Amino acid sequence: MIGAGLVTAGAAETAGGRLYIILQDGRYGFMNRAGSVVIAPRYDEASDFYGGLAAVKSGDLWGYIRATGEQAVPLEFEWGGPFSEGLAVVKKDGLFGYIDAKGGIAVKPRFDAAGEFHDGRARIEANGRCGFIDATGKAVIGASFEEAYDFSEGLAAVKLGGKWGYVDSRGAMKIKPSYLETYEFSEGKAWVQTDAGICFINHNGEIVLSGLPFPDAGNFFEGLASVLEGDLYGFINDQGGVVIPPKYNLVSMFAEGLAPVSSDGKWGYIDRHGRVVIGFRFDLAQPFAGGLAQVQVGHRLGYVDSRGKFIRQPTS
Repeated sequence: MIGAGLVTAGAAETAGGRLYIILQDGRYGFMNRAGSVVIAPRYDEASDFYGGLAAVKSGDLWGYIRATGEQAVPLEFEWGGPFSEGLAVVKKDGLFGYIDAKGGIAVKPRFDAAGEFHDGRARIEANGRCGFIDATGKAVIGASFEEAYDFSEGLAAVKLGGKWGYVDSRGAMKIKPSYLETYEFSEGKAWVQTDAGICFINHNGEIVLSGLPFPDAGNFFEGLASVLEGDLYGFINDQGGVVIPPKYNLVSMFAEGLAPVSSDGKWGYIDRHGRVVIGFRFDLAQPFAGGLAQVQVGHRLGYVDSRGKFIRQPTS
């Protein structure tokens, strides 16, 4: 599976508009779309806002704040994940469970690992096996899988007997385990690796793109999927045609018409035609969100607009 290994995108919607993670003097805070600081940098770590709350870390403990900067959930967890469908996964006493938006325990920490809620289901791991629970913590799909991914588009990838397939939210095996590798669905397709190579399937398990001469591929975003040829990356369209030839060391996904790509150790942005829109001058680059993209120069974080203009200069 192709992945660029980038840091948090740093932007998510709140009731008052999108907020973006910033770094200043080694502390994290948040700014608005105009680049104005709305929550002063005072946290050791921070994640994006989801459901109106953001996980933040001070010292060794995590809690949650509102978009006003007000503490919503006390700093009392060993780790805190993003809210999804009204619940957030947290770690306490070495185990994972879920809290609600008021900080109340919705599902007691008792799992070795846990994922986000999607389609009313969350992936959990216990005793080396994966399954799925509902929002009350009830096991609705037994922990019988060797590995699993979160639900996406009504299906979850699961590994059984060394092969990957997909289950629906009731636990029925919708696509039988027969693939060497796979991932979550995106834009109606999922890439799968077979003995014959990479192809894409639809929700019924039918092959919709085959004969692809690539050893690896990524999901479709905005109609384009990344592919690997040799040790370079490019993009194909949903018909399997190469629209951006493989010539980049690393790539990320398309968002708002642009994709971060890396060449000779530096990151820039290309459009859907492969034209370089923002030159290769960053050490890391994130996909666009809300008109801005987080970029990294050395250990400093900043934000650029779609023309490459800094809305916030890189700081550390």
